[in-house]
Amino acid sequence: MTNHDYSNKGKFCLAWDPQIWTLAFISCSGQHMIFTARNVGGLTLMGTVVYGSNFQQEKTSLWNDLRRLARSNASMPRIVMGDFNTVRISDEKLGGKLLNINQLKEFNDCLDYCSLTDMKSTGNYWSWHNKS
Repeated sequence: MTNHDYSNKGKFCLAWDPQIWTLAFISCSGQHMIFTARNVGGLTLMGTVVYGSNFQQEKTSLWNDLRRLARSNASMPRIVMGDFNTVRISDEKLGGKLLNINQLKEFNDCLDYCSLTDMKSTGNYWSWHNKS
């Protein structure tokens, strides 16, 4: 699955092992793809792949979409993964444009509303930055 039809650059692609998982596509946009997944053991979950826009107005639209999804599927386990193109706290950013505290609050409020937990990554702390 890809969002190529919804974004001129096709920002993400989702692949899975069909012998283990059965996926059903629900919706897609330039910033997210929503699906349900069921494994051979019977676990069913809602999945969302995200690639957040660089533009705040579009990010706000994404946060609203995530809230709607959380409300409409509150009882189903879910995973949201990808690149939100923002940070939760200023320590997660190095260089570049200054952060707007209201934009950080908007993102964190969305994650809290949706009961999403930030899973810490392993490996290099900085995977990308604007400094040479």
